[in-house]
Amino acid sequence: MSEFSSDLEDFNSQILSLTNLSISDKEAISKEGAIVFKKELKDVVRNRHYRIRSTGENPHLADTLGMRPGNRDSRRTGAYTVGWGSSKQKNGKDFIANFIENGTRVPFVKTSNRGLKFRLNKGGSVGVRRDPFISETQQNAAVNQTMLEVMSKRYNEITTEKN
Repeated sequence: MSEFSSDLEDFNSQILSLTNLSISDKEAISKEGAIVFKKELKDVVRNRHYRIRSTGENPHLADTLGMRPGNRDSRRTGAYTVGWGSSKQKNGKDFIANFIENGTRVPFVKTSNRGLKFRLNKGGSVGVRRDPFISETQQNAAVNQTMLEVMSKRYNEITTEKN
């Protein structure tokens, strides 16, 4: 019986060594997936929303896509964040990506004296149609499969180095 319990303890320690990764190891794994996601998202933005034009010092949305370690709050949790940075930064384009992702059209409605609702036509106001390119890229099965393959390869490298 003692052999069985020692075998179980050995097995348990092996499993724990494979699952208890340090934050730097988690970041190394998630960085590989973030690189794949960034490339795919950049391609999607270029295909759907890129126009060849002179942007001057204000680069295009596809050209400012970035990647950094940590979550949205910059806490190092082992994750990588792919995005455009805060609008408070120099080239922050997060608000533009949000406009394209969710759209900006809000119908202007006014109620008349008789209780009828009618739409106000404001000349020159044009809303942005919703194009959920970020969420579609996040939910794309081919992108997720590629990310998982790359991340599993890096995970196997890290775990073989440990053992």
